[in-house]
Amino acid sequence: MVHDVLLSIYQVNGMEICIKAVSRINRAGLRKYKNQRDRPGELLLHFQTMISGIEHVAIASPNPKKLAGWYVEMLGFAVVYDSGRTLIVKAPNGSMIEITTAEGDRPEQGMKLPGLRHVALAVEDFDAEYGRLKASGARFLDEPHQAKGVKVVYFEDADGNYLHLIQREKAL
Repeated sequence: MVHDVLLSIYQVNGMEICIKAVSRINRAGLRKYKNQRDRPGELLLHFQTMISGIEHVAIASPNPKKLAGWYVEMLGFAVVYDSGRTLIVKAPNGSMIEITTAEGDRPEQGMKLPGLRHVALAVEDFDAEYGRLKASGARFLDEPHQAKGVKVVYFEDADGNYLHLIQREKAL
């Protein structure tokens, strides 16, 4: 497993100089570093990771403020950015959704049509959250179902974007 952004280690006059340290690097990277330690003035290791995760997803909406309000009221998110045309809402676990002003008509949406299918929302207590959302008027597309330790149900946000409530017994 590899983490963080960039590690460059040089040896100059017997001293190792580290530029942008990482918290963890993989074993192959450590072996390469150890094998090259005795070459003065050389680049001992240059290690750059690629993607560390998804920072946010974005939704274009005809009314970003209204949609952001729905995420706040229905799902407990918080608005953390508001430029007037674009808002970012943040879930309690740190996941974020950017909601920006839409231009043009919405294309047809369907579970198997090309494009983003849904945003999955993880919960600790599926039954309680499903009951709360149903009582709050959320529009569900199907009934909850469970298979192989995973409970799921699909529903829509205020603009009709598909959301997926999910609880896994065991993380992937």
